[in-house]
Amino acid sequence: MSPATGGTEVRVGVVGGGISGLSAAYFLHRQLPQAQVVLWEASARLGGALHTQRVEGYCVEAGADMFITVPPWAVELCKELGVELVGTNPQGQGAYVVHRGQVVAVPEGFAVMMPTRVLPLLSTPLLSWKGKLRLLAEPLIPPRQEMSDESLASFAIRRLGQEAFERLVQPLVAGIYAADARRLSMQAALGRFVQMERRWGSLAAAWWHTQRDSFLGRAAGARYGLFVAPRKGMSGLIQHLADALPPDSVQLNAPVLQIRPYESGWQVQLPNQQHQVDALVLALPAWQAARLVKPWAGKLAQLLQSIPYGSAAVVCAAVEEQHLEQKPRGFGFVVPECEGRRILAASFSSVKFPHRAPQGGLLVRIFIGGSRLEHLLELPDDQLAQVAWDEVASLCRWKVQPRWIRVYRWDRAMAQYHVGHLERVHQIRQELARWPRLALAGNAYEGVGVPYCIHSAQQAAQRLAQALQGHKKPVPAEPR
Repeated sequence: MSPATGGTEVRVGVVGGGISGLSAAYFLHRQLPQAQVVLWEASARLGGALHTQRVEGYCVEAGADMFITVPPWAVELCKELGVELVGTNPQGQGAYVVHRGQVVAVPEGFAVMMPTRVLPLLSTPLLSWKGKLRLLAEPLIPPRQEMSDESLASFAIRRLGQEAFERLVQPLVAGIYAADARRLSMQAALGRFVQMERRWGSLAAAWWHTQRDSFLGRAAGARYGLFVAPRKGMSGLIQHLADALPPDSVQLNAPVLQIRPYESGWQVQLPNQQHQVDALVLALPAWQAARLVKPWAGKLAQLLQSIPYGSAAVVCAAVEEQHLEQKPRGFGFVVPECEGRRILAASFSSVKFPHRAPQGGLLVRIFIGGSRLEHLLELPDDQLAQVAWDEVASLCRWKVQPRWIRVYRWDRAMAQYHVGHLERVHQIRQELARWPRLALAGNAYEGVGVPYCIHSAQQAAQRLAQALQGHKKPVPAEPR
């Protein structure tokens, strides 16, 4: 193996070709231009959960279909790569939530769990008068004194009341994390609200003491005005990243079977080949990374394995708008758990981004799975597709069948940030310090979504670049 210092070439490996792995390879190549960077992807394509398909003139996203501009890490990378971004349709803003079988607008000014306008809240049918009064009493609720982590459900019910939690907060947050609100860590998922309470005493006080218009925006529910997407689809970003790497940097159909410490770097075993690298990024789900490190880092593997994961499916369907009895409202809707429906949410992808459907077409994305509905994923594709469409058709009062429908499954793809997640990640970072030329990247640690995956990749690249700048002692191995 070529040493990391001296005149010979430095080799750095990346395991995993999703957005995190590709970004890590890109940042490594930029920070270590003289190094050889090689990326191994087990499947036949790059991108992981970012995968764009063209179906009969529709731009179909199998996974994430957009990303938020704040924090700016994804936008900055796109600008650097020359990826053209488009914003959401300004004519179609507004979030909706299912209430007693009806699709109802989220009160204007209600963002995630913060009401910023009184009149829309008073007029909404989503809450009873008792629920509205309890929500408006939030400024009177004393702040929590304990500093320990608590669940989203505990925080929201304590500050806003049971009804507001069930009808507004739970479905809006489930649309992001697909997690059990009673187990989701408030500090890990929505830590800014915890800080608001600690600093100002209440969420209302925090809002009044900040610049209201720029704080959370005026839009209700999701802040759609802050979302963008590559014009050519999410795979456009993937392609730009791949094109920015030197030729022969990427190996597809290359599953990594084993890694082990070797001298001051790593030995990487594939089915028919073996590589020696000076530093290594594991851009994999935590449970997959755990399998690779377990033979020589038992404690680290145990910590990685303890991060739970959920599964989900995205069902995409195309219909002709002229055949719909009622036009779609807003960009989509979320479904509260208390409604007892069989889907988490649905979005009208071609309303958010009109270029995603041909003239007169509507592209619908339906989400199934998560902690509450994961059992439905046992259904075969045709039955799962029918369940998804039946739910949307019932809620939207449609009687038509889709022109076509596709099912995309994501097995154990969503890291679940349960209570205590930040402490678990802290322990992982402490344990990882024993191996300065090993880095982790992905959505399992400090944030879900494309920007956070990119940021984790950037941090991983910086860690390895710093480790390779000077001489390091041989990597320690745990006793077997």
